[in-house]
Amino acid sequence: NDSQFPKIAAADNGNIVVVWEERRDAFALQSNNQDVFYNLSTDGGQTWGATALPLNTGTSGSDILSDIDRIWLTVSGNTFHCTWEEDSIAGAGGSEEVFYTRSTDAGLTWSTPIIVSPATGTDDVDEPKVAADGNLVIITWADVNDDLAVVRSTDGGATFSAPFIAETDLTGNVDEPQLEVK
Repeated sequence: NDSQFPKIAAADNGNIVVVWEERRDAFALQSNNQDVFYNLSTDGGQTWGATALPLNTGTSGSDILSDIDRIWLTVSGNTFHCTWEEDSIAGAGGSEEVFYTRSTDAGLTWSTPIIVSPATGTDDVDEPKVAADGNLVIITWADVNDDLAVVRSTDGGATFSAPFIAETDLTGNVDEPQLEVK
């Protein structure tokens, strides 16, 4: 196992979720291919689940076909929101899309991950971030042209707008976008 880049957040009810990137299978241990794993504490961090589970449920364990990177986690109330970049369409080492999943029950269950960036296999996104406040959820990333792309949800992450470019600069590149919703 090779775990890295953990993110942690606490829900209003005291549940704590930690997510991270991890290599688990024999192929992944010899490459850069990883899955998104999470664990949950329902008692404020005193104890944790007996086993960590994958969030990238469509491609988990099939590292030969995909690779995740740049996981991000936030919480609003008792709803956790998680994003990452994954190259499941283009295949390992190919261009990535931005994936999103949420837990509306304080980390007990998670939605099926969806792609919120254009799903062509040629997008090559970087640095996805998610922020939320109530029903407003914003996800941003650097797109294939190094422009700042954004999607928003006003229903708590059930649906998202089409991506739009919030910043473009012909002489520079977006790098390490930051995001906060209040």
